Amino acid sequence: DQRISTSSDSIISASISSDEVDHGRPSPDLVFKAMQLFNISDSKQVVVVGDTPSDLGCGKNAGALLTIGVTNGTHSKELLEQHSHDLLLPSLTALPDVLQKYI
Repeated sequence: DQRISTSSDSIISASISSDEVDHGRPSPDLVFKAMQLFNISDSKQVVVVGDTPSDLGCGKNAGALLTIGVTNGTHSKELLEQHSHDLLLPSLTALPDVLQKYI
Protein backbone atom coordinates (compact mmCIF):
# COMPACT_ATOMS: atom_id res chain seq x y z
CA ASP A 1 0.00 0.00 0.00
CA GLN A 2 1.70 3.18 -1.15
CA ARG A 3 1.26 6.27 0.97
CA ILE A 4 2.18 9.76 -0.11
CA SER A 5 2.49 12.68 2.27
CA THR A 6 2.60 16.25 1.10
CA SER A 7 2.74 17.62 4.63
CA SER A 8 5.80 19.70 5.44
CA ASP A 9 5.74 18.08 8.91
CA SER A 10 6.35 14.62 7.48
CA ILE A 11 9.84 13.15 7.36
CA ILE A 12 8.80 10.48 4.85
CA SER A 13 7.29 11.64 1.57
CA ALA A 14 6.37 8.19 0.24
CA SER A 15 6.48 4.57 1.25
CA ILE A 16 6.69 1.85 -1.38
CA SER A 17 7.17 -1.81 -0.58
CA SER A 18 8.72 -4.44 -2.82
CA ASP A 19 5.38 -6.18 -3.32
CA GLU A 20 4.16 -3.08 -5.20
CA VAL A 21 6.70 -3.51 -8.03
CA ASP A 22 7.56 -6.35 -10.40
CA HIS A 23 11.12 -6.82 -9.13
CA GLY A 24 12.73 -6.11 -5.77
CA ARG A 25 16.16 -4.69 -5.15
CA PRO A 26 18.71 -4.55 -6.69
CA SER A 27 16.32 -3.98 -9.59
CA PRO A 28 15.61 -0.25 -10.02
CA ASP A 29 11.83 -0.80 -9.92
CA LEU A 30 11.37 0.77 -6.45
CA VAL A 31 13.24 3.91 -7.50
CA PHE A 32 11.31 4.11 -10.76
CA LYS A 33 8.01 3.73 -8.87
CA ALA A 34 8.97 6.58 -6.53
CA MET A 35 9.96 8.70 -9.52
CA GLN A 36 6.57 8.02 -11.09
CA LEU A 37 4.74 9.03 -7.90
CA PHE A 38 6.55 12.37 -7.83
CA ASN A 39 6.52 12.99 -11.59
CA ILE A 40 10.30 12.78 -11.89
CA SER A 41 11.47 11.66 -15.32
CA ASP A 42 15.24 11.99 -14.90
CA SER A 43 16.94 9.58 -12.50
CA LYS A 44 19.81 12.09 -12.20
CA GLN A 45 17.42 14.05 -9.96
CA VAL A 46 17.33 11.15 -7.47
CA VAL A 47 19.60 10.27 -4.56
CA VAL A 48 19.38 6.72 -3.24
CA VAL A 49 20.48 6.12 0.35
CA GLY A 50 20.60 2.68 1.92
CA ASP A 51 22.44 0.35 4.25
CA THR A 52 22.55 -2.85 2.21
CA PRO A 53 24.33 -4.07 -0.92
CA SER A 54 20.89 -4.41 -2.55
CA ASP A 55 20.16 -0.75 -1.83
CA LEU A 56 23.42 0.28 -3.48
CA GLY A 57 22.71 -1.94 -6.48
CA CYS A 58 19.23 -0.47 -6.80
CA GLY A 59 20.58 3.09 -6.90
CA LYS A 60 23.28 2.25 -9.41
CA ASN A 61 20.86 0.26 -11.60
CA ALA A 62 18.44 3.20 -11.56
CA GLY A 63 21.15 5.61 -12.71
CA ALA A 64 20.65 7.84 -9.66
CA LEU A 65 22.64 11.04 -9.29
CA LEU A 66 24.15 9.63 -6.10
CA THR A 67 24.06 6.22 -4.50
CA ILE A 68 25.01 6.56 -0.85
CA GLY A 69 25.64 3.79 1.64
CA VAL A 70 25.19 4.29 5.36
CA THR A 71 27.62 2.18 7.38
CA ASN A 72 25.91 2.22 10.77
CA GLY A 73 23.00 0.13 9.54
CA THR A 74 22.68 -3.54 8.79
CA HIS A 75 25.99 -3.95 6.94
CA SER A 76 29.54 -2.89 7.79
CA LYS A 77 31.64 -0.34 5.96
CA GLU A 78 33.97 -3.13 4.86
CA LEU A 79 31.12 -5.04 3.23
CA LEU A 80 29.54 -1.99 1.57
CA GLU A 81 32.93 -0.88 0.18
CA GLN A 82 32.88 -3.99 -2.00
CA HIS A 83 29.77 -2.79 -3.87
CA SER A 84 29.40 0.03 -6.37
CA HIS A 85 28.53 3.33 -4.66
CA ASP A 86 29.30 7.04 -4.83
CA LEU A 87 29.75 7.71 -1.13
CA LEU A 88 29.71 5.90 2.18
CA LEU A 89 28.58 7.81 5.25
CA PRO A 90 29.05 6.84 8.90
CA SER A 91 25.40 7.74 9.63
CA LEU A 92 22.41 9.62 8.25
CA THR A 93 23.40 12.65 10.29
CA ALA A 94 26.05 13.36 7.61
CA LEU A 95 23.48 13.35 4.80
CA PRO A 96 22.31 17.00 4.94
CA ASP A 97 25.87 18.30 4.46
CA VAL A 98 26.44 15.90 1.56
CA LEU A 99 23.21 16.92 -0.13
CA GLN A 100 24.06 20.60 0.20
CA LYS A 101 27.43 19.93 -1.43
CA TYR A 102 26.11 17.90 -4.37
CA ILE A 103 22.66 19.34 -5.00
